[in-house]
Amino acid sequence: KRRFDRGLIVLDVQHMPAGCGVWPAFWTTDEAVWPNHGEIDIVEGINSQDVVKTALHTSEDCDMYAHVPRWEWSGEWDTATGIPDTYTGQPNTNVQVEADNCWVMAPHQWANQGCVAVAQENGTIGTSMNKIGGGAYVLEWDPTNGYIKSWVFKNGNLPKNLIASMNSADNQNNDVVPDPTTWGLPYAYFRIGEGSGCSADHFLNHHIVINLAFCGTVAGNRFARDCPALYQQYNVKNDSVLTCNAYIDSNPEALSEAYWKIRGVYFYQRG
Repeated sequence: KRRFDRGLIVLDVQHMPAGCGVWPAFWTTDEAVWPNHGEIDIVEGINSQDVVKTALHTSEDCDMYAHVPRWEWSGEWDTATGIPDTYTGQPNTNVQVEADNCWVMAPHQWANQGCVAVAQENGTIGTSMNKIGGGAYVLEWDPTNGYIKSWVFKNGNLPKNLIASMNSADNQNNDVVPDPTTWGLPYAYFRIGEGSGCSADHFLNHHIVINLAFCGTVAGNRFARDCPALYQQYNVKNDSVLTCNAYIDSNPEALSEAYWKIRGVYFYQRG
């Protein structure tokens, strides 16, 4: 319930929902005025997705193009293709553009795609992470210094400083301060504030949300592409969302993996 405009957020997770038709998310927003105060998706698993992404969704005039130094992050921008041609209305699969505009109605991107940074390492979300006992997802939101950053660390590969800060979180006499400068490059870096293409007031009054949805506008619409065998088996009127819902309604054994098991959520702010 706590509201904030900055901070460092850590999700230490042992198991996350995974599999076809599943759409779990760990994110921050201010729903009452969305998208005016923005949305930050820290972890968002879609069907059988295997690579973690961080996405920002905002009102107009929040663009990362030419504002994000390449040396500040290790990931890459997601892409958009198949966008309807401006003149013909037909999907154009010959053009692929980087999803670096955070506005939910940005031209040349899918509606509500936002600006999306993708980690370079496979196996950083979903079933692959669950098999190794999960890991930690970290977001640093610092409008004073002009950035939003994301890291992912697999179980057994967390930085010593991060482990120590989490272990000391309940010890008020011996707190270890998280120091992201010792963790290596983040996979995601978004420039905000003065001198950027996105003023810091695009992100205000957020709170943390942890949820699990089935199918819906994202996992449902991608179901035919992400889970083709199941789409053929449960096909309903050649509709991806309806077919996804039919699969979920069949109560498949695979849904036994659709649960969160969280070791801890940690929130830090500078004094």
